[in-house]
Amino acid sequence: MKIREYTVKTDKLSYGDKVCFLFVSDLHGQAAERGGEILSVLRKRRPDAFLLGGDQISTRGTDRTESVCGFLAEAAAILPVFAVDGNHETRLRVNEKYKQEWERIRQLFSVTGVTFLHNTITVLPGRPEIRIAGFEAPLSSYRKLRRPYLPEGAVTEALGNCDSRFTVLLAHNPAFAGHYFAYGADLILAGHYHGGIVRFGRQVLISPYGFPFPKYGYGLYREDGSTLIVSSGAGDHGIPLRICNPYEMIWITLEGEGHGDHS
Repeated sequence: MKIREYTVKTDKLSYGDKVCFLFVSDLHGQAAERGGEILSVLRKRRPDAFLLGGDQISTRGTDRTESVCGFLAEAAAILPVFAVDGNHETRLRVNEKYKQEWERIRQLFSVTGVTFLHNTITVLPGRPEIRIAGFEAPLSSYRKLRRPYLPEGAVTEALGNCDSRFTVLLAHNPAFAGHYFAYGADLILAGHYHGGIVRFGRQVLISPYGFPFPKYGYGLYREDGSTLIVSSGAGDHGIPLRICNPYEMIWITLEGEGHGDHS
């Protein structure tokens, strides 16, 4: 796996202050393949938190949930871990045919020590000036071969107003980046697109909706004072076809440029 690094500067942290995160999205049950490498980075580099961008498991492949939860528990024993659901977890939770299987998965997740953010907000332990939010788009917004749609104000309705503290928003689906920018989060972390199967630098070939060259396909984007980072992901749930598009984990360093207390 590749480690891609980004630096985000903010005046909401004091000058010289640094906070680091490791971000992984779209593991899709492949903890046995990728978990050891991720844990090694967590142990060696010791970020302030480990952030997960959704699709930790896959709808087809729930037999791997135990290994994923073992990996999550090991990570949570090292440092704080925060996760948002992706479309695969949402489908398992809301689809009646998965009701019994989801109850088993929910029980497994509940003892990992991970904080799952279901349209909720918490603060980074020891750093009340940094909020971590998780937004879960409705399953209807993931329909293939349809233009993705989210009602205006949906993020605020789910999470409440964004305040003046530094806010990290975990939001699995980058198709709704415009909504996330409008919400006012300082740092937005997404995945879902898997780097578009084929990637040309930052441009990805195709979105999961089936449309080519999506606007927010991969990498770093800055708009309206917010920073969006879209990961190519750490796993696959179908045929593992990737061209110029390696699996990755993302190291993010927040660098303070402010002059006072913003807590």
